[in-house]
Amino acid sequence: MRRIIIIVLFTFIITATAIAQENSRRIEMKSAIITMSSELMEQTLITKKYLDNYGLKFAQFTVIPYFEDGERKETLMMGRIRNEGTDTTVDYINKVLTAQKDESDVINFLNLTEETIRKYKIKKLGEEDVCGKPCVIYSMSYKSQGVNTKDQVWVWKGITLKRRVTSFAQDREVVAVDIQEDVPIDSSVFVVPDYPLKSWPDKAKN
Repeated sequence: MRRIIIIVLFTFIITATAIAQENSRRIEMKSAIITMSSELMEQTLITKKYLDNYGLKFAQFTVIPYFEDGERKETLMMGRIRNEGTDTTVDYINKVLTAQKDESDVINFLNLTEETIRKYKIKKLGEEDVCGKPCVIYSMSYKSQGVNTKDQVWVWKGITLKRRVTSFAQDREVVAVDIQEDVPIDSSVFVVPDYPLKSWPDKAKN
């Protein structure tokens, strides 16, 4: 009888762990690299997003491409790295970091809870293809650093492939131009550079 109880408990633990791991996934595939493009003040910005371990590891880097002596070059501006419970923003221009331990503001579109839906006033608007991938369109409203902001996001398998941000300070759109699924990710992209740390402002949502 005791053996049966132990087996049942072990099975329950294994099942509960599997469910927890499934619910913690943020994207449906093991890894992905997404290249996105946007325009800001007549400048083209390129953002490359790296996702590994079903999205639990995340890094993105934004560059300004330019040409010098006929050669294409890039200036690395900003990065954001989430790994092992830490969310770090990297300012490569001024070589400083801001970091926080709390990832509660990161929306998991594979596991949208009622609390998250209420908090960000999330509504499903429809469906549309982006970069050849079928996306679900959501609208959101929230405050970012004290500013009322409205978002529309086009989500495919948990990954945002297009985002339109509207507030009194900005009206900006970023859209995927290249998608790589289940590709090896160099672990070095998740390493935070050894820059000095400055205080984190009001929480900003991803």
